Amino acid sequence: MGMGSYYASFYRQKRIRDRKKEVGPTQSVQRQTSDSLKQGIEALENALNEWSGRSSGGGDPYWLTLKYPGTCKKCGKQMKRGEKAFRYKDGAMYCDSDKCGKQAHRDFAAAVADES
Repeated sequence: MGMGSYYASFYRQKRIRDRKKEVGPTQSVQRQTSDSLKQGIEALENALNEWSGRSSGGGDPYWLTLKYPGTCKKCGKQMKRGEKAFRYKDGAMYCDSDKCGKQAHRDFAAAVADES
């Protein structure tokens, strides 16, 4: 980058800062997001989570196919991308073995059945 473009960039940023000072923080476009818009977005996200079977308020674990490598919390096995894992909302993941993920799934299903 030449010195001419450096100074042009510097003065462009200075004009933006000065313009923000003139407009003031309450009139800034970035801060005009209304509460109703935020509530609408939140309602849509909750509806999407419920539709996909994952409630945002619940802590129910679920099976997933890994996009990234991970480690089983119980046995320490390194899980690769594409493997199935049983994941809790707190981030704990279990591999797809009988002693780890499948056992955690059975334990959770038994706990849900006991609540009913």
